[in-house]
Amino acid sequence: MKIVYGLMTNTGNGNEFLYDLGVWETEESANDYLVNKLPHSTGIWVEQIEINDPSPEDLMPLTEKMLECSQCGVSYSPEDIHIIDGVDVCLDCEPAFKQNKIG
Repeated sequence: MKIVYGLMTNTGNGNEFLYDLGVWETEESANDYLVNKLPHSTGIWVEQIEINDPSPEDLMPLTEKMLECSQCGVSYSPEDIHIIDGVDVCLDCEPAFKQNKIG
């Protein structure tokens, strides 16, 4: 989890994060922005926000080999390629490939 600070307001239906104004790494910098950039605003305050920020070791590296469609030339994962009569064909090109093969 990563901690940042953002500006909040109450819209009448509950508290709302003012995401379009940005986020800050420290509470002090968020308060400085509020005081200096929005001096006449009322009903806005700084609040701590927890962001689910995965660490790089949690990410799985892409290890499977990509296959290129013989029809469109785009590389796909093996699940998206069908081999028809020894030819690699992606799911998008498969209907046209079969149509041309029959006709």
